[in-house]
Amino acid sequence: MKIKTVYTIIIAAFFLTALVACARGADPDESATSGSPDAAGSAQTETPGQEETQTPMQPPTVEPRPTPSLAPVQTANAPSGPNEYSSAEIGDTILFGGFNWLVIDVTEDSTLILSEKILEFMAYHNTPEELTWEQCDMREYLNGDFFENTFSDEEKALVLDSTLENDDNQWFMTPGGNDTVDKVFSLSLGEVIRLFGDSGQLDEPEFDSWIGDEYNEARIGDDADDEPSWWWLRSPGRLNDLAVLVADDGFIFVAGAPIISDVMGLRPALRLAR
Repeated sequence: MKIKTVYTIIIAAFFLTALVACARGADPDESATSGSPDAAGSAQTETPGQEETQTPMQPPTVEPRPTPSLAPVQTANAPSGPNEYSSAEIGDTILFGGFNWLVIDVTEDSTLILSEKILEFMAYHNTPEELTWEQCDMREYLNGDFFENTFSDEEKALVLDSTLENDDNQWFMTPGGNDTVDKVFSLSLGEVIRLFGDSGQLDEPEFDSWIGDEYNEARIGDDADDEPSWWWLRSPGRLNDLAVLVADDGFIFVAGAPIISDVMGLRPALRLAR
């Protein structure tokens, strides 16, 4: 009888232990991963100085658009006959208005030039609001004070009116606004891609905010001290209070920076009669 009682106690204890084990092991996947070192390290925290890894993204869900055409010109009032800049070719550097300019495109009637260096640092717009190139302070400055005070009367006569296509931001579909007619302007995202080299990333992004490719070096803009710096493009960024820039390493920041930032560089472009 005593032996039977002992066996009964042992069996009861066995079943009790089994029940406890089952309760604890109801979610074997959770118990297997919650305490594992791999699971604990899966959410990494970026430390200061740690290089950021760009995460590849899928191509835009929208239909890719053709690269915008370069700014057409209105030649109705253009001076007739050749001038000292008529023989300039792509890749040349010319002196105009006291600054060196790179020849970046040539047509039968015009020569497109971009300042060799960043000429000054300024905000795209002086107040934080949503707008497009048409309304921004930078456009007003370039076609007002900059144009009037930089060039002689003879030089002004050579600067053509350019009809600019202000396309939407292709990645974020931010409205680019109306086309404009300007004498002096900032290049657009599409124009920079076309003029400095197209790796296909505008239509098939590899990163979520940037374009970085073999043409980075060609896009780098130096300031007066030969230090690389960021410079504005006229295209809108992720929102209309942001604008696209070229970074100091030549990457294109498609998501854009706040338009009120006054530490970004200005590289004007214009077309000369040929």
